[in-house]
Amino acid sequence: MGWLRRLSNRLFSESGSDARGADRSVESLAKAYGLDPDLIGDLTGHQALMNQGKQLAAQGKLEEALSCFDRAFRKYPTGHAALANKARILMGLRRYQDALPCIEEAIRRNPTESLLWSDKGAVLDELGQGAEAMSCYARALNLDPRNWQAWFNQGIGYERSGDHDRAELSYRRCAAIVPHERRASLDRALSRIERRKS
Repeated sequence: MGWLRRLSNRLFSESGSDARGADRSVESLAKAYGLDPDLIGDLTGHQALMNQGKQLAAQGKLEEALSCFDRAFRKYPTGHAALANKARILMGLRRYQDALPCIEEAIRRNPTESLLWSDKGAVLDELGQGAEAMSCYARALNLDPRNWQAWFNQGIGYERSGDHDRAELSYRRCAAIVPHERRASLDRALSRIERRKS
């Protein structure tokens, strides 16, 4: 099914950012490949809703973004991306109890996605379940040692527990891979650790 999703994504990107443009191409694509147009239409509609949800989230319209991700999930209920995005929006709204089942279901559908484990750890951390959160960060890093978010969140977890040496190590691992535009929070965390050590 992965090839069909890639094909749908390409179809969507070639037809512009609106779902109507993608829908116009679905019928001809289905005919050319001998596929069910409803299946391609569902995947294309899913992608349109995902893009719209991401745009709304970037504009700060989080409740509207949630609605898009819910609708995207209904169009493609076997995937995990809409659930993961919904969980991230709920985290941004500080609705951690609501975010947890979404991220757990996303992990059930895609247990090897490192970012999902990092997100679950962040939710658990906010719910006061530090030990479980640290286990999630370790799992995320086992799956992808270049997951800078997991390194950063693990550093926060160690810092909260008073283990400043391990926090510094996690922050330094993060520093080696974090994108430049995300560097400010990391620099503040490293400064806190250095002040505590002196």
